[in-house]
Amino acid sequence: MASKQEEIREGIAKQLLQGTIDARYGCPQKDLEGNPSVQTGWASEPDKVREHYLQKADQILIYLHSQGVVIKVDRELPEHWGNKIDWRNKKLNEAGKAYSKVYYVAQEDMLKAGYVAVEPLIVNKNETTSQSIA
Repeated sequence: MASKQEEIREGIAKQLLQGTIDARYGCPQKDLEGNPSVQTGWASEPDKVREHYLQKADQILIYLHSQGVVIKVDRELPEHWGNKIDWRNKKLNEAGKAYSKVYYVAQEDMLKAGYVAVEPLIVNKNETTSQSIA
């Protein structure tokens, strides 16, 4: 399964190829069902041509990355340690209970304020972490 970054890279390359095809023939090309022929065009192009457009896509991604573009990702909030306590066998003092409640309220407030998890547009091979930003 391709990563989101790989899907974006290939999508940009396909659009660049489609733009070239459209310019070459003077109008947007459609397949038999009336859909843009980028999918058919991409599959039928030689490897050398596809690699050329992937390199162009890489240049666009490097520029977008340098401008701070990130990918918003869906992920669950980290589990609070309070969820891991067996409440029947262990008691949490009042300060711990108050902290636990504040933790959940803070998470809700952060989500309402627009905090989201993001990944960089370009990921190093050794880098796989998400970040949260407002």
